Order: sequence, then structure tokens, then C-alpha cells
Amino acid sequence: MPTKMLGGGKTTFFVMGDWLERSVNREIANRIVDEGHVLGCHGFHHDPFTTLSREEMSEQFAKFTRVAGEVVPGYKVRFFRPPYGDRNQEVREEAAKWGMQTAMWSMSSGGHDYTTYTRVVRGVDKGTIVLSHSTRYYDVNQAAKIVTGLVEAGYSLESMDTGLDPNDYWKNATALSPIQRENLMPEVADAKGRI
Repeated sequence: MPTKMLGGGKTTFFVMGDWLERSVNREIANRIVDEGHVLGCHGFHHDPFTTLSREEMSEQFAKFTRVAGEVVPGYKVRFFRPPYGDRNQEVREEAAKWGMQTAMWSMSSGGHDYTTYTRVVRGVDKGTIVLSHSTRYYDVNQAAKIVTGLVEAGYSLESMDTGLDPNDYWKNATALSPIQRENLMPEVADAKGRI
């Protein structure tokens, strides 16, 4: 989705590592960060994480973190949205080892038909996290209209790092993890998430 459709609002783009490593997407990833949005992890592949061993989960986080560091040097990925929303305590713990807060949605846009706009604009409430997909026709083609409708209704578009209440964070994912220390990933980042 062109970020200009967000009308100055911010959002979080959860991407897969195999998408991120494609050369055609590298410029998009940097534009997301440069424009002040959040780049989040959606796994390296689109696997249901509860079907993976801890070693396989760790491998996906390691590959994603490595590719993200190559594509957007100095950027610290802080959020993970599991594919299919498939998570349990082991998934949350593994994400936390990599310094990532597991994030979920509270409402899906649908994105499959013309009712997407109405579903979102009439269905949100304060603090709603809307799941949309850049691969769904109506999510993309109704994005500007949805943003306008939300702003006119008095809402603001926030990314995960500005829209979440700090009290909602899982405390085990907020500290710098041992894996990040090993990779010399500093804890402090600028407003764009870059170190």
C-alpha cells in the first residue's frame, strides 16, 4: 500500500523475511521506516508458528533479523505478528528472546469485498487494531477512503509503538534480549527506529 494513502497517519507493516529479502521490496521497506512507520516481523516464511519447534522458530527469527539488518541497517524490529494469528506461550517466549513484542489485531478489515470500507469505519472503537493486507484488493483500493472516514470520525492512525498502551506490553519482551546483546543491537533507537 502506498504510504501516502495514510494521510499523515502511521501504521505497522508486518512483512515476511522472504518478502523482505527480495531486491524489489528493499526500497519499500526503507520507505516504510523513513516515513516513520513501523516495520514488523511476520516470520521468515508464512508458517503457523505453533507447529514449529523452538529451534525452527528461532531460525526464522534469526533469518528475519539478519535480513532486516541488511535491508534497513540499524533498524531494531520490535514487533511480531504470527502468521494466521497462530500463537501460544512458547511462540511469545521465543519472540521475546529476539526482543519482539507479539502483537495481534482486534478486528479484521475483511478486504475481500466492497463492504471493507463500511466494516472498518463502522466497526472500530478507541484502541482498535485493524488487520489489513496489502495483497487484498479492497484493503488497497479502499485505503484512502477508509483513512478519510476514520479521520472524519475523530480517529487517528497509530503504529504499534505509538498506539499501544505501555501497560499492555508483555514485560518479558521489553528488555534487550541476550541474542540482541550478542548481535550488538543497542537498545536505544531514534524516532524512525534506527540505531
